[in-house]
Order: sequence, then structure tokens, then C-alpha cells
Amino acid sequence: TKLGYINCHPSLLPQYRGAAPYFHIVNNGETISGVTLHFIDENFDTGDIVYREKFKLSPFETMGSIFNRTNYMLANALVKVLTMAEKNELKRFPQPDGDYIKAPKVNGNFRINWLKDTGLHIERLVRACNPFYNVFTLFRETRFKIINASNIEKNHNLEPGKIYKATKDELLITTIDGFINVKFLQLDTWGYLSTKEFYYMFSPKEGEYFK
Repeated sequence: TKLGYINCHPSLLPQYRGAAPYFHIVNNGETISGVTLHFIDENFDTGDIVYREKFKLSPFETMGSIFNRTNYMLANALVKVLTMAEKNELKRFPQPDGDYIKAPKVNGNFRINWLKDTGLHIERLVRACNPFYNVFTLFRETRFKIINASNIEKNHNLEPGKIYKATKDELLITTIDGFINVKFLQLDTWGYLSTKEFYYMFSPKEGEYFK
């Protein structure tokens, strides 16, 4: 350990320092992210950088997809960094000063506020939590987690949280600025349900509410 300790971090430091970069990167709608290897110092994710690599985020990225991709990238990067260290070719650069987006730890349980949350916020939140955290709502006083959903922007005068359309192929819930198209749910901790399975199991009616 004469050279010190190197940490593998799944963001482009100094952006998204903290314990939950995967979540915040997706939830904030970033289009570019990456990985950083840096020396550990007395503060959190602030040590000198020895390696950074960027990648583009897809519009449908999830916490899980970033987690998988960055794990492989960091493993490969660590081999490169250790090889450079063995050859005495390792260069280190101090992180720039300034205010950067932080990635603090989150509690991992989010309840949708249909009266306030936009469709884009809900859609990003669902992707940012998939598969490690929970985004939940109540239907018939039963807790459902939303696993996969897409946002449809559309002007309307309908009450948020109301089922606009319920068929075996489609479940549309109104938001303050459009609709959320729910594709997969989980009945509390029981099991995953596709739209079709949810429709046949619970017979949801147009006009019912998610709360």
C-alpha cells in the first residue's frame, strides 16, 4: 500500500460524489456519464483522479443497466491502472474545485404523489429505482410497486391518479401533464405482474384511482 488506495466510482467525478450515483444520474435525466478511478484521501470521493472514461446514456437507462455497465468498465479500467502503476507510468490529477452535483444516499422507498409529480418525474423515478429501490402507489388500499412505465405528455383536464384506460394491453393513469403507461407492477412483495396479468387478476375499471 505504499502508493495508497484506489477507489472505483461510477460517475465522472467530481460530478455525483456520494453513495447513490446510479439513482441520481438517471433521476436527473443525464445523457452522459462515466467511471472514475481515484486515490482515496481524507474526504469522500475527492482524491486525485488516475482514470476517467465517458459513455452515453440511452433514453431508457435504469439504475440496474448503469450498475451492470459500470461494473465491467471499472474492472477493465482497474487492470489498466494497475498496469500503469507497475510500470511507474501512473499519473494523478487533482479534482477541480467548485460546486458539483452530489449523489447522497437515499432511503429507497418513494411514494408517487399523483397530485404533484409530473409524468416525466414519475417515469425517471421508476427507472432510477429499478431494480434496487421501490416506487410505490396504492390501488384499492393495496400497495403496488411500479417496475416499468413510460410517460405520455398530453394536455387534459382530468384528475391525476385516475385510470384513464384499462385493458389487457394498456394501463394509462393520468398525471398532472399527461399519462403514465404502466407496463409492469409488483403486488407489494408478492410477485411481478404484466399489464395483462394485472388486468385479469384485478379487473381495474376506468375511473378508479391510484393514490
